[in-house]
Amino acid sequence: DEELRRLMAAASEDFRAVLPARIATVDALWDRVLRGENAAQGVQELIRAVHALAGSAETFGCARVGQAAAAAESVLE
Repeated sequence: DEELRRLMAAASEDFRAVLPARIATVDALWDRVLRGENAAQGVQELIRAVHALAGSAETFGCARVGQAAAAAESVLE
């Protein structure tokens, strides 16, 4: 149990370290969609990006990020 807790804490730390970059990616994809650049593909990439955030954020202790990503995914779909 202690080993699992240590591994989860390390994974959570890693997730939090890359979270700003992942959010920046979502922002960039959103900007591309708004500008109409490759719209259909851009929307699909955006959906994948927010889906990945929704699926992992809560696991790693970022519940609000996960909830926001899940809501964004619902709207985009």
